[in-house]
Amino acid sequence: MSAAGTWLATACGRAEHQRDRSGRRKTSTPPTYACRVASTRDELEADLLANWAPAQLAVYGDFLQTEGDPRGELIAIDLAGVATPERDVRRSELLTAIVGGSALSWLHRYVRFKLELGFVDMKLGEVGRGAGHDAEQALLDGPLGRYLRTVTIAGGEAHIRAGVANLACRHHRWLRTLSIHYKTSASRSLKPIISRKQTAALIAATPNLETLEVDRDVFHYDGPARPVFTGFVHPNVRAPKL
Repeated sequence: MSAAGTWLATACGRAEHQRDRSGRRKTSTPPTYACRVASTRDELEADLLANWAPAQLAVYGDFLQTEGDPRGELIAIDLAGVATPERDVRRSELLTAIVGGSALSWLHRYVRFKLELGFVDMKLGEVGRGAGHDAEQALLDGPLGRYLRTVTIAGGEAHIRAGVANLACRHHRWLRTLSIHYKTSASRSLKPIISRKQTAALIAATPNLETLEVDRDVFHYDGPARPVFTGFVHPNVRAPKL
């Protein structure tokens, strides 16, 4: 039996063997399976947030498979570590099961992202408006958007603002790394691109963020680059690179 399955069986066993003070079995209705599963998943995810390790991922992925969540098998495939044509085909089938075949083709066409160990690495910012922008929104609002782990925002001032706004208006409990690649040329303003209010919203939306890196690509301009943030005081980001 899987580690997650063992935990669940033990918990259920304890519930089944409860007795009243006279020693007789209780006949009250036990908690529903749905409530038990939700509680178990919450605990496993809390453990994974606290300890991102292969063994913990394996337990989490094992449990997801018992729930019929395709991410569980994707985690198992990635933990196996050996790429084969058969596994590549299976990965595609599982991704299709999560987002749908036509939607997956559309996302791959317009959005740079990858799903690894059941979590998403994504690049935001350079698609502008139109179909690319719509595809970004669809990924963020869809079943994969809640599992962002690494995000890169790239482009000029407008791209950076849009990318940060996209993150700040959603909750990202799994996001650990945010990289901003800022491309600038002739702007001589020293006013931060991201306001204090938007910075606070971004911090609130990413409670488990650990790394923030801002990289500037300054061209055709010899003066100081416009800052992205005034400051970034996050409880879990010890040394943001601004």
